Amino acid sequence: MQAIIKTLALAFSIVALSLSVGCGGGESNVEKGNREGVLHWGNGAEPQELDPHI
Repeated sequence: MQAIIKTLALAFSIVALSLSVGCGGGESNVEKGNREGVLHWGNGAEPQELDPHI
């Protein structure tokens, strides 16, 4: 019986650790671009606005 409890506790710990690591915030494109010196250009299908002065 005690072996089952230890096994379940280990399994629960592994699942909890996996979930907490998987939910990390990560790095935004701005932070990554600043660090690597890369410009991330949003190339969508339609322009968001048109500037007549360009």
